[in-house]
Amino acid sequence: MTVKSIHSGKLGFNTIIIGSNGNAMKVYNDITSQEISSGNHFVGFVNV
Repeated sequence: MTVKSIHSGKLGFNTIIIGSNGNAMKVYNDITSQEISSGNHFVGFVNV
């Protein structure tokens, strides 16, 4: 039940991306474009 909720996007984990410019955007785009959700709910970005 829990795995199904995560993969359907009903249940997620607050996630912050830590990185720099293009690399951080690539990670964000790669994760959000996955066919099956990995459960990440992006709430912020920290530029280092």
